[in-house]
Amino acid sequence: MLFLSHLAREIRVETMMHSVRAAADRTIHRLLPERAPAAGGPGAPPQPPADAVLLPVLKPGFPTAVDEDALLEAAVEADVVLLIDGDPGSSLITGTPMGAAWPRAGQPFSHETRTGLVRKAAEAVSTGAERTEAQDVAFGLRQLTDITAKALSPGVNDPTTAVHALTHASALLCELARRDLDPRVLHDGRHRVRVVLRRPDLADLLDLALAQPLRYGAAEPAVLIRVAMLLRELAWNSAPDQHPPIAALDRLRSTTAGQGFHATEHDRLTELLQLVEQALAGRWTYDRTH
Repeated sequence: MLFLSHLAREIRVETMMHSVRAAADRTIHRLLPERAPAAGGPGAPPQPPADAVLLPVLKPGFPTAVDEDALLEAAVEADVVLLIDGDPGSSLITGTPMGAAWPRAGQPFSHETRTGLVRKAAEAVSTGAERTEAQDVAFGLRQLTDITAKALSPGVNDPTTAVHALTHASALLCELARRDLDPRVLHDGRHRVRVVLRRPDLADLLDLALAQPLRYGAAEPAVLIRVAMLLRELAWNSAPDQHPPIAALDRLRSTTAGQGFHATEHDRLTELLQLVEQALAGRWTYDRTH
């Protein structure tokens, strides 16, 4: 009986969402340092030149882990700079590029060097049949978005669960906004850039969290209200140089305008959109109705 009670509690969607968020929080805190002020930062990482050698995927799947030490060793040995795009969470297809390499000193590659870099880069990126939370900071957000989308499907029609999932997503996004999401740059012993590991930025993560809810929940005022609240919360927790809610705010505004909501619902959404704009400007006005 105790086991059945525990099982029933564990399979409740509220319990699942809490577990997803807790696991995502642990991954974020383990992998991402707190965000430093924008001023005085290290600057943008180097970009590959037009003649950079592309590094093709040799084994398809979802990246589950990246061996940073192996990449750094390979880059130093070949005296090159490596750029890796295949961050955990993306999908890799055999033959398509997952990154690029170019000589640090501008000297052309030898065939042997090129072949070795392709092999070592592929070996340093482990792949699996599915995504995992080990090094994937967006995995929990993806799971919450899936819950939101399923809750808004015609066969389920559960906007309350969608709103709760968006609440958990907002908490994760606000935590991510306080973390360093810039590309991870690895240096050699002489402090020269050797490896650049790209990561999804805050705008990418926000799009992941909102694209499907805005599409499937466009006709549900409660969902759009929670999206507006999410944008306000994220705007308040984002640094002035981030502000990814701006594009999402325009998208929400156009979505709202295309619906024939009751005047009360329309007024509520209009008020929330104004509150998002105020939060973007650094002002928090107390909501009179909530």
